[in-house]
Formats: sequence, C-alpha cells, structure tokens
Amino acid sequence: IELLSPERGGIFVDGTLGGGGHSQGILSRLPEGSSLYGIDRDDDALEAAGYRLRDYSAFKPIKGNFFNMKALLGSQGVTGVDGILLDLGVSSHQLDDGSRGFSYGIDAPLDMRMDRTQNFSAYDVVNGYSSKRLFEIIRDYGEERFSSRIANTIVAAREKHPIKTTAELSEIIKAAIPAAARREGPHPAKRTFQAIRIEVNGELNGLENAVTDAVDLLNPGGVIAIISFHSLEARIVKTTFRRLANPCTCPKDAPLCICGKKPIVRLLTGKPITASDAELESNPRAAPSCEEQSSSYQKEERHIMANEYRNDYQARRASSLAQFGITVVSDAGSNSSQRSYSASASSSYGAYSSGRSGARVGSTRFAEQGSAARKLEPTPQEIPKQEKVKKPGIKERLGVLIKTTDAVPKAIIICLVLVLAATICIPLVGSYLQTAAQHELNSVNKQISDVNHDLTELHEAYLFSIDSNEACAAAVHAGMARVAQSTPVHP
Repeated sequence: IELLSPERGGIFVDGTLGGGGHSQGILSRLPEGSSLYGIDRDDDALEAAGYRLRDYSAFKPIKGNFFNMKALLGSQGVTGVDGILLDLGVSSHQLDDGSRGFSYGIDAPLDMRMDRTQNFSAYDVVNGYSSKRLFEIIRDYGEERFSSRIANTIVAAREKHPIKTTAELSEIIKAAIPAAARREGPHPAKRTFQAIRIEVNGELNGLENAVTDAVDLLNPGGVIAIISFHSLEARIVKTTFRRLANPCTCPKDAPLCICGKKPIVRLLTGKPITASDAELESNPRAAPSCEEQSSSYQKEERHIMANEYRNDYQARRASSLAQFGITVVSDAGSNSSQRSYSASASSSYGAYSSGRSGARVGSTRFAEQGSAARKLEPTPQEIPKQEKVKKPGIKERLGVLIKTTDAVPKAIIICLVLVLAATICIPLVGSYLQTAAQHELNSVNKQISDVNHDLTELHEAYLFSIDSNEACAAAVHAGMARVAQSTPVHP
C-alpha cells in the first residue's frame, strides 16, 4: 500500500477484493474526489467486503475476474487508473469458510470454486480426470513429488465409489504418500489441494496476459503491486515485470538496438517484499517457510500432526486386537478432551490449507511476497513515430552475425558468407556481362551499317561521274562540229 501511495489521489483498483482488507487500507488514505474499484468473482466476498466498506463512498464493487479488468472497468467508463493491487490465490475469507471445500482440515463437499455460478468444481476434477491428467496437474500445479502415486490412488478409490468430500480425498492422499514422508513437512494433502484448486479456477492460465493488460490500464506514473504466494505465481509475475521493464529483443552483443522496443515500466522492488516479524506474529499465513514460522504456529502444527498419527495408531491397534476378541476401552473424559482438541486444531490447521501456510517443499516456496512496478512517462524520443533509428550497414550486420554465433566455428560462418555472396554476385555479374556484350554487338552492327551506306553512296557517285563524263564528251564534240561548220579552217 505504501508503494501504491493512495495519498496522491486518482482511480485505484483492488483486483482481488476478497474480504476487503487491502481495500480498506487504500480507502483510508484516499483524498476526496478519488475512487476505488474492487473486483472479485466470489459473490460471498463481494457481500462481505461491501458490508465492511459500507462507510466509504469512494468504494465501487464489480463482480468479475481481474483477468478481464479492461472490459470490466471499460463498462464503468474507466480507461486509465493510477494504481492496481492484486493478491493472487485463494483469500483468507474463502479459507475461513469451511463449507467452500478449500480446506483439507474441515470436512465439506468437494467444491473449491471461487465463482459459485460456474458448473466446473473440484468434484469434476477428482472424479472425472484420467490418471494421466491428474498426475500432470498435481505435478505441475502442486509440484508434488508423489504425484503419480496420488493420481493412481485417487483413480483406484473412485472406482469403488465417487469421492465426494474433502476429508475423504485427504485420507486417500495420505494413504498414497509413504509414512516416512508424512512425518515431516506440511500436511500431505496440502500440495494436491492447491493443484486441484488452481485447475478448477484457472488461476495461472492467462496470468501473464492479465498482468500485461493491467499495466496497459495504468496512467503514466501509475503503480501496480502484486502479492504472490507460491513459486508458480511469483515466477510468472517476475518474468512479466522483467519483460516490460526491458523489452529489447536484440542480441546482447549487438552494437545498437534495432528492435525499437522501449521500457514500459520501472521496477520499484529489487527483490520481493516479505512480511515483517510483527506481521508474522499476527498473520502466520504470511510465513515464508516452516523453518521460519513463529514458534506458536510451529507448536500448533506439531500438535496437529501428533494427534493425527496418534489417532491412526490407536485405530490400527484396536483393529488388530479386535481380531483376538479384545476390546479397547479408554477413559471417556480423556477421549472427549482429545477429540475436542483434535477438532479445534484441525479446524485451525485447515485455515492454512490450499496455499496459505508457510512451507518449502521441493522447488516450491510458499511465502507471501510482493512485487511492484511504476509505468514510465512517455517522452518524444520514446514515441515510435518520432524515433529515428540508424539503419546498420553491411559491416555492422556482418559483425553482429559473427559475434552472436560464438557456438559455431567462424570458419563455417565465413564459408556461409562467401557462398551467400557468390549466390548473390554471380547472377549480377553474368547479367552485367551479357548487357555489355549486347551493347558491343549493337555498336559493331551500327558501324557495319554505316560502312555499307558509305559504299553505296560512293558507288552511286562513281556511276554518276561516268555518265557525266560521257555527256561532257558528247557536248564537246557537238560544239566542235558546229564551230567547224561556221568558221573557215586556217592552215
């Protein structure tokens, strides 16, 4: 909330309203004239948050999935906002309601729907998916190392009768995990319940696009803050933030950027923000791992696991003795006290199910952590229409080609360049030579034509000269004859 800085005013969005805790923190800091839109697909959450925030006139609830934030806000006439907060995963409000089926510690129908109007539920996943598909979602969404055994055990159990409750599914999962693995770590059903919940609600499908769309909604200088819980969510958020902060796709060794992509946001958190010690004491669900949880929470989990194993042992012992006709009788008060403690502990433990308790299992890290980014102010140099990117010449292109192919021997690169050059140059040289030869041939033909023309003129002049000489001779003889007739001849 401090990174969002509601004090600056404007339009803010809580994309995961839940019980309204974050929204109340934002509304308490908003100045007059500002507004907060709370989005959630859970009708119960909208009702609870609406009652909690009834005194804030700036609060405006919207039903829907924050994946469709652009369309939801567009229907309200909002095209730009100044701050967005997202708290991914299941909310505390949903976990605390045992009837929703999110908790493995409270017996309830298999549901896990965040939006109760949708038809698809956990019952359909558990009783309808093939063994291969169950294995894939438990492995990918829960990162459970015993995913194959759990999937096969579920399929075998449902062949006898459909699996209808969370308690029944939890016992089936526990039976599939080896006893040695059940003695340490969180509840055996934790990761499987998380995987089924993610599949039912599609929590990861389209998360990257949703974060990108949310950034597009931000006004320049606006802030988006996202709280993630497990590594699957955190990985997508961090990758998307890094891509938006450094979208350049040019090779690292390139002398200059030619893709033209500019940073859209600036990261405000070098590393994710985690809960402080004071918050861990008041909110154990934000604990980063089992080893780092508060002592009271560790003690509670140890009591829960010890009671579960004690009950299992007593049940097996009673079953074995019953084969010999021996009945185990225990003190009623003690049993009543133990049952009362187990029930309350299981109810409390169930509140930490489905991705809210701190635990590190395999490569998955369960911890609330926050990341934030601020949308950058566009400058004239950053507007694509005003950009003037220098086009690289042949030397730069060849240099980038050779530098970015270190894994391939340079001799092969040189050969490929030569072959490419020959392929391009040979047709050009051939075309040039053909044009030059044709030009020379045309010149020679013109010269031959000129010579023929000159010879023809000389021949005609020659014939004309002969005719002229004969005419001149005849005229001379005629003249001499006339003279001779009219003039006496002198000796």
